[in-house]
Amino acid sequence: MAEASVVITNGLVLAEGVEGPTQSDLLLLGDTIQGIVPRGSVTSESVQRIDATDRLIIPGLINAHTHGHGGLAKGLGDR
Repeated sequence: MAEASVVITNGLVLAEGVEGPTQSDLLLLGDTIQGIVPRGSVTSESVQRIDATDRLIIPGLINAHTHGHGGLAKGLGDR
């Protein structure tokens, strides 16, 4: 298992190469994603946990609050 200082848990992860969102945890070391692992597989008490309940996590999507909607909705509306 990859080393981690933060685990984002309880969210649904939409990852490249996987069909549909999965119940997975994201492992972070600093500001870098170290891995996507099955939910609950990190049992260490020494990692910081971020609860993402009721959230969709899209690793690598940058500035989703301002730019994600443009890419995700491209071609769906009148110009």
